[in-house]
Amino acid sequence: MIKQIVSCDIDGCLNYYPDTFLYWVDLRFGIQKKDINSLKSFLGNVKYKKLKYEYRVCGVKCNLALREGAADTFREMKKSGKKVWILTSRPTFEPVKSDTVNNRMGQLF
Repeated sequence: MIKQIVSCDIDGCLNYYPDTFLYWVDLRFGIQKKDINSLKSFLGNVKYKKLKYEYRVCGVKCNLALREGAADTFREMKKSGKKVWILTSRPTFEPVKSDTVNNRMGQLF
């Protein structure tokens, strides 16, 4: 028998990205934008990429809150015999990799 596999991305599915990024930008720089596209338009591509890099390496991603109900949903899936895979397209350089591996995803299981 083949187990059913459930896969889910981290950012935007298991946490509240991009709201978390926009909130960080507001706190750190006082720039309030409603979405990523308006932030990119305001900053320009080069400044946006620098800001995004700073966000990735500052350690905040290690403590992002799980989306409400995510942990319970995944526990139920595991109880029903499904195999759960957590996916991400986050970069693998440090400290981003450590923040991803050591973040709150452990609460899912």
